[in-house]
Amino acid sequence: MLSFVWILLVVIAIFVMVRTSEFRAYCRAHMVEAVFLVLYLWCLFAYNYPVWARSNFARFAIPIIPFVLLALYRWLPKDWRVLWGLGVVSPLLAASSALGVANVVHMIRMAF
Repeated sequence: MLSFVWILLVVIAIFVMVRTSEFRAYCRAHMVEAVFLVLYLWCLFAYNYPVWARSNFARFAIPIIPFVLLALYRWLPKDWRVLWGLGVVSPLLAASSALGVANVVHMIRMAF
């Protein structure tokens, strides 16, 4: 499920990249980055081992995350309270995902 959320996020960002004039202007001003983005996206979605590529999509998408955030900038939260909240919650969720949610729940129960 998490891999499909990452795939959906990147696909939405691609549609926004193509449709917004601000991003097209960015690409015209930064041609090298635009060529990298297009070639990397092509390679990312044309990888010929779908099961392995899908399960590691978040890792493969790391180089294009700045472009995704740039494309989705207008919809990202800008209030510092939300950003600090995400900054606290995100590492906890990442640690829970890495350790396994069931293990984290078990550790919390053991602590209390």
